[in-house]
Amino acid sequence: MTNILLIDDHPQIQHLVKRILTKNQYEVTCQAGIDREDLSPLKAFDLILLDVMLGLPYDGYDICQSIREELDIPIIFLTALTTDDDLVKGFSLGADDYIKKPFSPSELLARVEAHLRRAQRKKDASRKLNFETITLNLDEKAIYISGERIYLTRKEYELVELLAQHPQKVFSIQEIYETIYDMDSDSLFRGVSEFIYQIRKKLKAYDVNPIKTIRGIGYQWQREA
Repeated sequence: MTNILLIDDHPQIQHLVKRILTKNQYEVTCQAGIDREDLSPLKAFDLILLDVMLGLPYDGYDICQSIREELDIPIIFLTALTTDDDLVKGFSLGADDYIKKPFSPSELLARVEAHLRRAQRKKDASRKLNFETITLNLDEKAIYISGERIYLTRKEYELVELLAQHPQKVFSIQEIYETIYDMDSDSLFRGVSEFIYQIRKKLKAYDVNPIKTIRGIGYQWQREA
């Protein structure tokens, strides 16, 4: 379930927001403030709704700045302060959006859902490497060609990921060896070329060969698979 944190010191706002969001299958936690010295509990949340005018020694702007210095979580201000200066200040401190009080349930839901979708797309994109027909899923440690998973050994995959993450770089056999092995061995060093051979053999059935040999230097990933 998606977890949302509301930081607002008005019980009525807490009740309203929680009722709207829980009705739409969101898990909502309400707090009047946070411990700015320890932001680790905030990692459990997918989005933060933050009041600007809090009855604390610090306001929502201060909290937003503290959060943004450490965490990349969507932050939406709930506020009656919507002058140009207010907006500029909030965005400059890392806020993603504003919702003006009073707000309708439909507006609250629409903005929350939009930012959650955007955050998910960003998360998905950051964990995959996409080429013309080849996709590397960095979480699964798997390679796909046109949606079909290709089964590589662990070391074969590590070699592919190394090259694919740096498509402009030519890696020497020594550099590849030092990255995928944590021990010294002449036989393992010579085995890098064998790994390249086996990877190419497995991909040949799909008529792709993304690993280019740079004579006298090493290997390079070709963007166009």
